[in-house]
Amino acid sequence: MFTWVLSAALCAGVHGATTLDLSFVDTDGKPVRLATADLLLVAWGATERIGLETSDDGLSLTLDGDWLRSRWRRFDDQEGVYLYLQAPPLAAIQSHRFTWLGAAGHAGAVTIAFPRGQEIAVDEGMNATMTVVFRTTARRRVRVVDPDGRPRPGTAINAFMFWSQSNHCAVLAGGEPLGSFVANTDGWIEVPDGDFEYAFELGRGFTSDHVFLNEGRYERERLVTRLLQPDTDVVVHQFPVRPLEMRVWRADEPAPGISLHAHMANCPCGACSGPLAQTDETGRIRLDEFRPEEWAWVWLVDGDTEYWRTAPTAWSSGNVEVKLSPANGTAQASFSR
Repeated sequence: MFTWVLSAALCAGVHGATTLDLSFVDTDGKPVRLATADLLLVAWGATERIGLETSDDGLSLTLDGDWLRSRWRRFDDQEGVYLYLQAPPLAAIQSHRFTWLGAAGHAGAVTIAFPRGQEIAVDEGMNATMTVVFRTTARRRVRVVDPDGRPRPGTAINAFMFWSQSNHCAVLAGGEPLGSFVANTDGWIEVPDGDFEYAFELGRGFTSDHVFLNEGRYERERLVTRLLQPDTDVVVHQFPVRPLEMRVWRADEPAPGISLHAHMANCPCGACSGPLAQTDETGRIRLDEFRPEEWAWVWLVDGDTEYWRTAPTAWSSGNVEVKLSPANGTAQASFSR
């Protein structure tokens, strides 16, 4: 049993500076020497990371706006800041997101909160102190299962310590790689343990519409969460493979050089469309790893003419013949088993 140690002096600092002095102990109350301390900075479309100087006594933060503004050009349109602390072999700690003093639209104290209930509010001009407790690492596992609860062995997942996807395309812009993992025969993946937010990116051809995670949020192919339990189930859906066998005709003759284009399903922005394949000299296309659910639309392009825009999830089979009619710019498709 241990107690969080928080205190705040009510007197102003030298020249009115606002400071927070952090010291660190383990769960037995023994002093801990930081290995690294970083500010993780988030603005729209931009992230930065600033390393902080530490000492045997801990870490001293100057929270005045001018201090950070002189080091970060995006200070005035910040979305937030994290404090990230590492002292191996103990579990790394990431604060919750907070707003720095002097930020536009922010008034009052800066509140810095850490996982497991550690929190302090620092008013402008205050000298505050806080003791942060590091815990030992524990086993941390994720089990990948399908919607029926069956393990998904072989599922590939990339794991990150997460801090930002704040940009137009929701790209993972702020993340420290923790490793690439493949689920074992029982669906389990063991990941590095830490008191931070995780981001898990699924391999191509997977979505995760149902995620049993506390405080979790997710894109179709990315989960962001804090893992609060030793073992956590993640439900994923894998797009089934249906090989595509296509033959294209033009005026009753095989049509070589016809491009098959596609637009990705659930694409947030950016380059969502492009060519998948081109017919050979016999007018044929074969794609052994074609996954219909991966694509919202496909269509054929002959020179400057587009034909037959269609949703592949509506096809009755993966064997299709398409007859182009250049005279009127139409196409007719037929499917066979």
